[in-house]
Amino acid sequence: MYDDPSVGGMEQSLKTLQAADPQFVMGQVMSVGMSLFSTSDTIDNNPELRDKVNALVVLADKSDITPREQKHVDAINLYADGKLHEATVKWEEIVAEYPTDLHAIKQVHGSTFVVGRPQIIRNVVNSALPSWTTDMKHYSFLKGILAFGFAETSLFPQANKTAKEGLAVDQDEVWCRHSLCHLHDNTGQWDYGIDALQTTEAHWMKCTSFNCHLLWHQALFYMEKADYDKVLEIYDNHIEKTLKDSHSMLAKRDATSLLYRLEMEGVKIGDRWEDVYEICRPNIDDHCFVFNDTHMLMSCLGAKKPDVAKKMVNSLRNWARDKSGYYYQTCMKTGLPICEAFVAAADGDFATAVDLIHPVRYDIINIGGSNAQRDVFNLFLINAAINSSKPEHQHLAKSLIHERRALKEDTPLTDRLMSRLMAQHTH
Repeated sequence: MYDDPSVGGMEQSLKTLQAADPQFVMGQVMSVGMSLFSTSDTIDNNPELRDKVNALVVLADKSDITPREQKHVDAINLYADGKLHEATVKWEEIVAEYPTDLHAIKQVHGSTFVVGRPQIIRNVVNSALPSWTTDMKHYSFLKGILAFGFAETSLFPQANKTAKEGLAVDQDEVWCRHSLCHLHDNTGQWDYGIDALQTTEAHWMKCTSFNCHLLWHQALFYMEKADYDKVLEIYDNHIEKTLKDSHSMLAKRDATSLLYRLEMEGVKIGDRWEDVYEICRPNIDDHCFVFNDTHMLMSCLGAKKPDVAKKMVNSLRNWARDKSGYYYQTCMKTGLPICEAFVAAADGDFATAVDLIHPVRYDIINIGGSNAQRDVFNLFLINAAINSSKPEHQHLAKSLIHERRALKEDTPLTDRLMSRLMAQHTH
């Protein structure tokens, strides 16, 4: 997760690797895999990436590679073809036979995040760890992603223990820090989460590719406490800067989600949406990852571009219609109702918004992301139900708020939602 300037960072390292030996199959596997896992490229929208995947398959066919290397090639080819579960099985098979194959473990981590299956990375790392020792390079990274798997599957004591074991080996391991953010969020430890990040900033701020996301978590902790000035300070000084400097998809998701949540809290955003929209605009019709699509749509709606938003939803529908593969099926079943609900709410039709998103709420995990990231959809549903004119939706809102409080007892944001419901519908 850290760009080492001595080798030119991740991107330059790959270029150097490929230039040194263009026929090195695993070098091509890594390069193509990074493009696929960027979640902003697919072989459907990028002919050059399609050519690279095809070239990798041809290179593998004419090279004297091991069965293990061939499985890596097969997995990349399956993933590129939209067969995400089948690709994950291939990487799992590699880890079962070669438990110290870090690349295969990392690919499982990436693929299970995309399909919302954290239990898979939890199980795969647990099965591999007995073959690792603390002095092996990246041992702490394994502990970090295992802790994430524990936190995402509500095994909180294990998540805490595992993350701290990783940090005992390497204080700079950002995935251990990140997993603790999820633990603190899932267990309602807002003040502890803020303090844990502030007191260890020297260790994780150096991770330029991921520090923005940890700051996003910190902003959520402050939002829970209704400290909106601090949330906007983090956004203006860090998240927006990273967004403008990097244009990374992670920064786009963090920025759109944070601003949308603030607006649901009634916070005035000013003209911040305009810059976000302009940076997101080139990706509006990418349709690589449904989770991304929902956030690109937020940028359109936040910037008050309803025609662009509706055009985007139609584009998404046309892209996914009558096609097979995980992305397409998830888009039609879950992604489109979410997007249509957001558009309806922007039009002031909260009843339709609830009717669209409520039936798919248990399927939202399938679009990928983490529990914390997907919580924007839970909050959207509650807010839409509060604002709906249908009495049954007001009952639903109350039920959802009670459900939320049962999962996290100490949650000021949930209390504010209940107060808003009571103020709006008690006469």
